[in-house]
Amino acid sequence: LEEGLLEIPSGRSGDGYLRVHPEFRAIFTSNPDEYAGVHKTQDALLDRMITLRVGRFDRDSEVAITAAKSGLDAHAAGRVVDVVRAVRRLPGATAPTVRACLMIARLTALQGAHVAADDPRFVQVCRDVLARHADADDDGGSGLNGRLDEIVRQVCGVGPRVAPRPAVAALAGAV
Repeated sequence: LEEGLLEIPSGRSGDGYLRVHPEFRAIFTSNPDEYAGVHKTQDALLDRMITLRVGRFDRDSEVAITAAKSGLDAHAAGRVVDVVRAVRRLPGATAPTVRACLMIARLTALQGAHVAADDPRFVQVCRDVLARHADADDDGGSGLNGRLDEIVRQVCGVGPRVAPRPAVAALAGAV
């Protein structure tokens, strides 16, 4: 890259190199070293890059992403996001990402479940998706399930249920 050349597979262009515009930039992305399946980046490569650490999305962004990709309305998506954010704050927990929000929201919508503490399908989806993020013991009381049940009750309550959008509910019935 320093030479302004990109190596391309042979046979595509004469000598296997492509000269790039002087303003050309490349962006490389990777997960932090502590992620499973990630290899430590070579020092020679790190010396040639500028590292930008990107934090988490803010709550409004997580809610918008979750609603857009799941079929839940913004209110229900907000509850899902708040459950996941509460699990992030548990001592010793590995932090679930917005992917956990999407999994919970999509599964909830596909099952025609309600984002409510008194819907056992929603509670079970939360348990299934978030189990790996805390010291999972399966005692249903003082371990993850007990803490998660309490989080769901605090965030979602047992009041009015929030149903998935009609198109998603119809899709769920067809699955």
